Amino acid sequence: MREDAQRCFERHSMSVLGRSVVTGLLVVGIVGIGAGSAASNHSRWPGRSSKTTQSISFTSTPPNPAVVGGTYTPTARGGASGNLVTFSVDPSAHGSCSISGAVVTFVAAGTCVIDANQPGNARYEAATQVKQFLAVVGTQSITFTSTPPSPALVGGTYTPTAAGGASGNPVTFSIDASANGGCSISGATVTLIAVGTCVIDANQPGNASYEAATQVRQSFAVSASGSTGGNCTTPIFSTSEATGTINTDPGSVENWWVDNDAWNGSHGPQTLNVCSASSWYAVSQQTNNQGQVETYPNTEYDVGGRNSPEYPSTKPISAYTSITSTFSEAFPTTGDSIDASYDLWLNNWSTEIMIWNEWTGTQNYWGTCAEPGPNQGDCGLTPTAVTLAGVPYHVLDLTGEIIFFRDTQVKSGSVDILAALNYLVSRGSGVATPVKASDAPTQLEYGTEICSTMGTQTFPLTGLTFNLS
Repeated sequence: MREDAQRCFERHSMSVLGRSVVTGLLVVGIVGIGAGSAASNHSRWPGRSSKTTQSISFTSTPPNPAVVGGTYTPTARGGASGNLVTFSVDPSAHGSCSISGAVVTFVAAGTCVIDANQPGNARYEAATQVKQFLAVVGTQSITFTSTPPSPALVGGTYTPTAAGGASGNPVTFSIDASANGGCSISGATVTLIAVGTCVIDANQPGNASYEAATQVRQSFAVSASGSTGGNCTTPIFSTSEATGTINTDPGSVENWWVDNDAWNGSHGPQTLNVCSASSWYAVSQQTNNQGQVETYPNTEYDVGGRNSPEYPSTKPISAYTSITSTFSEAFPTTGDSIDASYDLWLNNWSTEIMIWNEWTGTQNYWGTCAEPGPNQGDCGLTPTAVTLAGVPYHVLDLTGEIIFFRDTQVKSGSVDILAALNYLVSRGSGVATPVKASDAPTQLEYGTEICSTMGTQTFPLTGLTFNLS
């Protein structure tokens, strides 16, 4: 029976494979076999791929902030396909960045969008695109549009201005700590307080589209009220010694010397800076000591020259045909007590003759005594009017010293020294300080007698000549 059944099954199976009509049960079985055979070539879920998926993750951190002009090299990890992850700039970046090779450049303020992609292969699908977003901010720079005062003097003011970047925020100013109290600021106005260096900081904040500007500084020297170093910008010699001096024509007969000459025992600090015999400046701080002269920074011309066997010169006044001088200075005349003057010595420093071109402060005592006005003669002396080479003077004759006061005070001009000497000779011997034709000029000086200053002040000589024949 079992053998008959087996043969019957084989017969029915063969009959089905031979396209014979079979029972539903057998048909179902055969259809199942057919489906299993098809599964070796097609998905069990029609419309879906059998490939493995991939994913991308950025491994680089973008700069924060990303600044216009800067660059960034993105990196990312992809799937197992082995294909490279590639980068591009998404159109939604709207020109805020660009890419060349693997380097992204930030071009304009905005949002930079970087697309990362990885292609697939026979076993792996292409990875889903991943984006990285970067806020790009613009840079700003500050440029000072104002020029500090020159000279910048204690007590003066200055209003700085500057152009900033495109954020629209104002540029603000402050005084840098390195100024050490040399200047201060209130609102937009800088006030110059003390000799030194004023340093102004300029800043501009940023916003969502622009970073803060890099701080910019403006610095400048503040000099004592009244003047700066004049035309002496690169000194060849400086001294704070009371008797400090320099010969400016070494190797010759050595006519020219510049002296600090802080000769009074009560003098305060003074520094002499020398560029040449006709260009120097003294930085001096003197207190009023009952109107006494404390210092006399000056240029001296030694007649004959110190390096000459004929020094001191014995050539008499009568042997000269011309002794002239020109001068220019920028000595301060506010807050101090000074005179700008020639100091002429005869006969080995036995007779002193001064010619004052300018004076102020306590030195007005002598000037007002000499010059016409309600106080003329108040010093107990009677001045004499005289004109030398067309320039009017009044003369006071002190015992051992004679002073010519120029009627019109000046900071530059010329002086006929021989005319002054010949006038003194012409007075004869019946005067307090007689001068003879046989007297010999020994030393000619020009500088400033300083009695007192307003704090520290600067006294520049800007030009000087002596011409003898």
